[in-house]
Amino acid sequence: MPEIGQGVLIAQNPTLLARPLSLEDYKVVLQGIVLTCTPPSYLDWYKLLFDERPKTTKRDLYDMERQLASFVSAIREGDPMVLIVGLRRTGKTSLLQTGLAEAKLPGIIVDLRAIGEKPYATKKDLLQLLESSVNNFLSEQKGRAGRVIDRLKGIRGVQVMGTGVSFSWAGKEPLQIVDVFKLLEEMAAREKHRFIIAFDEAQELGKIAGFNVQKILAHVYDYFKNTSIVLTGSAIGLLRDFVGTDDPDAPLYGRAITEIVLGRLSEGQSRDFLQKGFEQLGTRPNEKVLREALIRLDGIIGWLTLFGSICKRGGVSASSIGKVREIGKSMARKEFLNFLASRQIAKRRYMRIMKTVVSHPATWSEIKRSVQELEGRTVNDRGITDLISTLVKAGFIEKTGELYQIGDPLLAEAIR
Repeated sequence: MPEIGQGVLIAQNPTLLARPLSLEDYKVVLQGIVLTCTPPSYLDWYKLLFDERPKTTKRDLYDMERQLASFVSAIREGDPMVLIVGLRRTGKTSLLQTGLAEAKLPGIIVDLRAIGEKPYATKKDLLQLLESSVNNFLSEQKGRAGRVIDRLKGIRGVQVMGTGVSFSWAGKEPLQIVDVFKLLEEMAAREKHRFIIAFDEAQELGKIAGFNVQKILAHVYDYFKNTSIVLTGSAIGLLRDFVGTDDPDAPLYGRAITEIVLGRLSEGQSRDFLQKGFEQLGTRPNEKVLREALIRLDGIIGWLTLFGSICKRGGVSASSIGKVREIGKSMARKEFLNFLASRQIAKRRYMRIMKTVVSHPATWSEIKRSVQELEGRTVNDRGITDLISTLVKAGFIEKTGELYQIGDPLLAEAIR
């Protein structure tokens, strides 16, 4: 067997061997860890650092050992509600999926990103997403699927269709969401384990008109002793507003909530992440290109991953950074426009604030002056404070000391 170069998986290069391969031949040493590999087309269990899909195993996460341990401990020990918060593209979904896998607990994940593209949402939108997540759970839990489906048949508003279900959102027998959650709670109690109900980008639940999701979550919190609720959110302040952390009238106010925070990578961590990712590809990046990527992508692991993925397909070059920036600017711009879509009255003011802080970190007074120059009149202090607060809560700007600035470097480029 030939010598293996640093970080190169022989499973990805079987032609290096002069004889037929057995599974034993695919044993390799990667970063000091012995992994048993199957041929390349079956390497689904292993994700490169530069794989853009959410990670699902502990070994594929980068520098999240502490947060992963906290999350797994929380859901295993029965914390009723856990928040996973952080800037966009800092690995919240990866932590969520990996944590469920590490804890070996069943659960459903309701992906609310589709609601994020709408100015407002309805109960129908939520039920369709819940239906999809329940069907995903049934397809993954072959051993439980039959028993769960048999019990779902007895719930008003549920129609069984083969190995899946359909939820009714209107008519004489609309589904009551809490009935589905109660069934899953009863299953967990019978099987003597915990069940996880997770909402990814949960701040979007606040858009649902005429339907109080908070009351349902409060009921689950108070009465379902085998169920943990997990909420992830990029718009950290909006998520806390939805939960009602500071609102005595909110259904969830006063409940104990475990919060796990994800942040940027430091420059040293970003460099290490990129170097390890390129080692996995058997590539050594040009130092100048690497340095520019560190500056431009500012420790956002999602952008660093996208950069590595583009390099994997087209080679390591400065043009790869340009491609990341164009893709990233487009994504960030779309997210900000989605935010503005439900705020048409104050749209011009929000844009003015973003334009003000994109050129340099600005104080509250500088922002107020800029908005007043736009409108040619005096603007109420409370109005300025509310606008800035909403942008901070939505995760579009950050406050450091007395200065406000845009947190995501590619959003900043999109605003310019």
